[in-house]
Amino acid sequence: MNREHRLVMLLSTAVALVLLAACGAPEPTATLAPTPEPPVNPTDTPPSPAEADAGIIVTFQGDHCVYHIPERVPAGQIPIVLDVRDQTSHELYGVWAVTMDEGHALEELVPYQEEIDLPLWAHDHGFLEAAHGTSQERTIVLFEGPLYLSCFTNSADKTQDAYAGTSGPIEIGAAGSDDTTWDMVVLGDSLLTNGDSVLPEAYAAYLEEDLGVEVEIQNLAVGGETTRSLRTNVQKYPWYREPLQEAEVVLISVGGGDLPGKARRFFGGECGGEDNQDCLREQLDESQANWDALLDEIESLADPQETLIRPIIPGIFEYYTRVYKDQPEEVEIYDSYAVALYEHMDRSCALRGIPVLDLYALYDGPHADPSLPEIASIGDGVHVSDDGDVVIADLLRDLGYGFVKP
Repeated sequence: MNREHRLVMLLSTAVALVLLAACGAPEPTATLAPTPEPPVNPTDTPPSPAEADAGIIVTFQGDHCVYHIPERVPAGQIPIVLDVRDQTSHELYGVWAVTMDEGHALEELVPYQEEIDLPLWAHDHGFLEAAHGTSQERTIVLFEGPLYLSCFTNSADKTQDAYAGTSGPIEIGAAGSDDTTWDMVVLGDSLLTNGDSVLPEAYAAYLEEDLGVEVEIQNLAVGGETTRSLRTNVQKYPWYREPLQEAEVVLISVGGGDLPGKARRFFGGECGGEDNQDCLREQLDESQANWDALLDEIESLADPQETLIRPIIPGIFEYYTRVYKDQPEEVEIYDSYAVALYEHMDRSCALRGIPVLDLYALYDGPHADPSLPEIASIGDGVHVSDDGDVVIADLLRDLGYGFVKP
């Protein structure tokens, strides 16, 4: 189901709620009455409502959905299961999760029925779809409610959508002490290494505060890491691969060390080609390919629909402006290759739906935000001070904790 269909169905839900309220009937909150048609006997027994304590389970009885919701839905990772293994009436079944800012209600979406995007105060947390006779699951990350769920039935070509019921508002409680520990794997160069950076610890503290989980950090960052070396490490070595398979959070900062390997040749006039830029072009092509392959490998190990993958794109280093101050034109050319790499990294993340913190765009790009706090340098023109790490952690926090949508 595309975004337009989702919005139409949610608006149908909103209209239904308005009509219910006008008639004096209460909003449906848990279970909607099934149609008289008895369900088909399942080949596998669907989970009972008692099994919903691990999350939210949505089943169907005929044309109506039934919500099995635990008394307490803790903040953090919330699994949602759509189980239609015993259903054959429709080709496809779906459930959609949405929240709204305080002071807003579901029926307020009605005026937006001609719009493709939701208003800024309404937040889409993902859509789960299952063919008849199957069961599907996805996990959303949510630490503030209330949550609304709306379910639908569809034809095979997704052109005939039918509203099948809603549940909400569902209050989201604070995460309790029984929540599992989250593992954070840190990948990259000296911008994240132990002893050089407090960014992983600062970001972990925000995760613990906001989601009520305990975060354990495994820092695999290495000074001088490049996209090439990190790609090789992740593809080859089990001490990279195994932690990634268990991670709830993956923090990545790499790419800033790729072009510096060619700097001496370029600024020394030995880069090759009529314009002395061949070595930079070759490095740019290689780094772009390595970055794409690195993301593919990480996604194969850490499911982005269940793992917070957070790449950090570095900014423009001041080092070269200072060291090669007598070659301003060459510095500008060199920086243009760094920008090309960073912009490719950002696009590659966007194509995958991975939220990315682009420090170049925020601080150095044509649309830089001058109101942002400065990222204080330690003086070498490359690394960031502890105060700067805290600022970056704040920016990561602002990205939220949503997973990649399918």
